[in-house]
Amino acid sequence: ALGFAVLPAAAASSGFTAEKAGTGAVVKFNGTPFAEYVVDQANKPYLFPVHGPTGKAMTRVFPMQKVDGEQHDHPHHRAINFGHQDIGGFDTWSERASFPATVDPAKHAGFARLGAIQHRGFKSITADAKQATLLTDNDYVTPDGKKVISEVRRLTFRVEGETRLIDFDQEFTAGDSPVIFGDKKDAGLSIRVPTS
Repeated sequence: ALGFAVLPAAAASSGFTAEKAGTGAVVKFNGTPFAEYVVDQANKPYLFPVHGPTGKAMTRVFPMQKVDGEQHDHPHHRAINFGHQDIGGFDTWSERASFPATVDPAKHAGFARLGAIQHRGFKSITADAKQATLLTDNDYVTPDGKKVISEVRRLTFRVEGETRLIDFDQEFTAGDSPVIFGDKKDAGLSIRVPTS
């Protein structure tokens, strides 16, 4: 079993706080929302919502919510996330909702390749006056749950002047056999900003 440490900021109104929440973890700066890390709502973890220095939303809310005037396309583009169309032959970029509802999963090759990035747990959650850090363990799995590769992910949240920064670091480890990252267009760190 994995443990985690939570080290809150010295004061909620000065610097960062980070804590485990029902859907993952919540990061705040000076008591105001910065970002939430969601681990159990899709086939991959993602950051949503993400707030700018004035509190304004920096990420689109679809598909987590539907808002009038916002585009409702590409449901696999969840705010800020990492996905890849081909790691070890499996796709963590797409989601079930990426395919039209009329498509029969048994007859579409995309469903047979649809993998997931499973959040195994937080190694640590830390925060102080200067930054907050979420350190997580993830497994990349096939549709039948076989692990293809493991990942340690470090998300570091910082503020410099009026700028909010998120560092997204990943370390991948193959298991017993080599794993190939395919040369695909839909791969990597993705952000979907609001329509406005």
